[in-house]
Amino acid sequence: MIQSHLAAIEQLIIALSKIQNNAGHSLHKGTPREVFIKNFLEKHLGSTVSFGTGEIIDKNSKPKESRNQHDIVIFRNEFPKLDFQGGITAFLAESVIATIEVKSLLVEDEFKKAFISAMRCKEMERNFHEGIKMWHSPPKILNYIVAYDGPQQMQTIYGWIKSIESELQIAYQEMPATQEERVNVSSPGIDGVFILGKGFIHFDNFVISHVNPKDRQDNPSMKWIFTELEVGNLLLLFLNLSQIICSYPQKAIQLIPYMKEMSGQLRWGK
Repeated sequence: MIQSHLAAIEQLIIALSKIQNNAGHSLHKGTPREVFIKNFLEKHLGSTVSFGTGEIIDKNSKPKESRNQHDIVIFRNEFPKLDFQGGITAFLAESVIATIEVKSLLVEDEFKKAFISAMRCKEMERNFHEGIKMWHSPPKILNYIVAYDGPQQMQTIYGWIKSIESELQIAYQEMPATQEERVNVSSPGIDGVFILGKGFIHFDNFVISHVNPKDRQDNPSMKWIFTELEVGNLLLLFLNLSQIICSYPQKAIQLIPYMKEMSGQLRWGK
C-alpha cells in the first residue's frame, strides 16, 4: 500500500512540475517545486517535526557571518528558533534532523555547492542531554537533494562525488561490516540524491536499506549505492525520514553553550 501510494505521489509531483516549465523566470520555476516537496513532506511525515526555510546556527555562529540558506529544513517542534522575518528562520543545529535542497535541474556546479553546504552542516556542534534512546539517532545532520531532472545515469553523480573527494581531499573512516553499524557512520557531505522518475544515489548509512548484506560482505569498502529507477525514489526517502523521525531519541538541548560570549562580560560584587 505505501509503495503504491508513494509511486502515485512521485508521478503526481513530476506532472505538476511540468506546469511550471512555461514560466519565463527560473525563480518562478523553482519555487513551486519547493512547495510541492514541502506539501508532500508536511502531509506525510507526521506532526512531531516541522518544515522551514533558512539558516542553521550552532554555538559558534556569529552575527552577519556568511551562512548557507537551505530550501527545506526538517526540525523538531519543541526546540527554539530565531525568526528573521519574511519567512526566513535560523534553526539551532540541535533541532535539525535533515535538510533538503530542491533542484529543477541538477548539474555538477549546483551539486558541488550543495555538497559543500552539507559538509558545513556536518561540522556543526550539537549539545544534548541524552534521554531515552528508542533506536537510532544519526550522528550528524542529514542532507539530501531532490531534483526534478538531472543526469540520465546516477553513475554520473557518483563521478561528481569522486571528483569532490579528490579536490577537497576527503578522507573516509573505515566502513563497518553491517548495516546496523553503518547507520552510525556519517557521510562527509550529501547523504542522498533523488531524481524523481530517474533514480537515486546515497551513502550506505540508510536505516532502511535495499542492499543485500552479502553485497557488503563481498565488497566491504563500498560506500555509495546508486541505481536508475523510474518509480520508487520518493519511497526510499520517505521511509528513511519516517524511520528516523519515529525513532529519534528523547534529547534535551543544552543552551548554556550559546551564552559563552556573555559569560566573559560578567562582573562580580559582594
